[in-house]
Amino acid sequence: MKKLAPLALAALISGCTIIPQGDGPPPRTPVEEPVTLPGASPVSIDGTQWSIESVGGIAIVGDTPPLVTFSDGRIAGSSGCNRFSGTYDLNATAITFGPIAATKMACPGPVMAQETRLFGLLTGTLGMAFRDEGMILILTAANGQTVMLSR
Repeated sequence: MKKLAPLALAALISGCTIIPQGDGPPPRTPVEEPVTLPGASPVSIDGTQWSIESVGGIAIVGDTPPLVTFSDGRIAGSSGCNRFSGTYDLNATAITFGPIAATKMACPGPVMAQETRLFGLLTGTLGMAFRDEGMILILTAANGQTVMLSR
C-alpha cells in the first residue's frame, strides 16, 4: 500500500498543468454592456458560485455547464470540460487572477475552444461590474472581451 501512495500522487500531479498567461483570441464585441449604478453598494463575490453564461461574447456550448466558485482569494470551477483552480485578488472595480491550474482531459472541439477562450481571459486584471442587483457579473479584459456569469 505504501508503494501505491507515491504512484497515485504522481498520477494526480501529472493530470494538472499551469495554463500560461497570454493574449488569447482576437477581441469580440460584448453581447451586452455592463451597467454600474452610481452610489450602488459593492457586491461581494467571496463564498459565491456562478454559472458562466458567455465567454468572449459567445454563448456557452456543451452538456456540462461551466461553473466557478470564489472563496477566500481562491477560484475553482469547471470549464465545461476540465476542472481548474487558482488565486484572485479583488478590489472595488477589478479582479486580478494568478496562474490557473487545470486538468487536461480532451473534450469535443467546440467545448475545448470555449475552454481556451475562458482560460485566455482569466489572466491578469479584469474590470468587474454587476447587473441585475448583483445577479450578473461581467468581467472585462483590457482588450474588451468579457466573461458573463450569473448566480
